[in-house]
Amino acid sequence: MEETNSIMLMKKQEITYTSEDVTMKGLAVWPSTGGAESYPVVLVVHTLAGRDDFAIGRAEEIARLGYVAFAVDLYGDAKLGGKEMMQTLLDDRPELLRRIQAAVPVARSLSQVDPSRTAAIGFCFGGLTVLDLARSGSDVLGVTSFHALLRASGLPEQKIHSKILALHGAKDPLISDEQLKEFIDDMNRLKPDWQLHIYGEAIHSFTNPKASSPQDGYLYNEIAARRSWKSMENFLEELFS
Repeated sequence: MEETNSIMLMKKQEITYTSEDVTMKGLAVWPSTGGAESYPVVLVVHTLAGRDDFAIGRAEEIARLGYVAFAVDLYGDAKLGGKEMMQTLLDDRPELLRRIQAAVPVARSLSQVDPSRTAAIGFCFGGLTVLDLARSGSDVLGVTSFHALLRASGLPEQKIHSKILALHGAKDPLISDEQLKEFIDDMNRLKPDWQLHIYGEAIHSFTNPKASSPQDGYLYNEIAARRSWKSMENFLEELFS
């Protein structure tokens, strides 16, 4: 595990951990204050692309807010992926849940972390993953999904203890009206503390500046990206206060 200081007054450390027989490589990022303060920790869960520069960039932004970020690896060995690797886990939601659950105690075990203050955020595939984590009955304080794949998990229902913030593009073609309604109906039935923010004109991947394929449903939207990130900031502040 190599620790490095960044010019942005942050520290980074790659952490190797396991989920059953799969070796995972997460990346911890935290403020470099030089003190002994314990910080809340936020798991950052990647898109179908794997633990790439986008995921690491979001982790760095979380650290700039004064938290420890832990960029999760769902594929193993920090492999970069695509639709095929994502689909393998979408077809095996119990395995996907095991992999995100394996990351939680690792993030909490970091010496600079206050383990009682834990949250998770995820983007696209990662958004679905953090919603599955909440649905599993996890004791993380809250989860935020950005343009998540709002698909029912099929996993046994548990009482949801985590607060939920879902951030969704009004014109996301990857999510049908039926899927959105099912998500809302599930939240109303299960009765967690939940919010759904819908951004007009936004489609899928609206937070990713490199998303530029509107014909496929992927396009960056600067306004929705800024507003959704601010909503997440407010949510985390509430969780950790």
